[in-house]
Amino acid sequence: AFNQRVTPELNGNVKEISADLSLDERSGAGFYTVRVGIPRPELKKLKGLALAPGMPVEAFFSTGNRTMLSYLVKPLADQIDRAFREE
Repeated sequence: AFNQRVTPELNGNVKEISADLSLDERSGAGFYTVRVGIPRPELKKLKGLALAPGMPVEAFFSTGNRTMLSYLVKPLADQIDRAFREE
């Protein structure tokens, strides 16, 4: 494991997300397996440290930029959109 205080943040791209929930055998906690591709220039930030398959990570997924107003209005807008659909 790397020292969290000095390990740099790396940017990558999601390549695959498992379709089914998996369960941790010890804790029973549910999780999805995600495969992330890390570009070579990003790996240079590790300065000699090596990543290994199966290492635990802390990942943050960016799904797009949203304003505070969009967080508040989206549920209402979704309901209105659903209400006016024709079948």
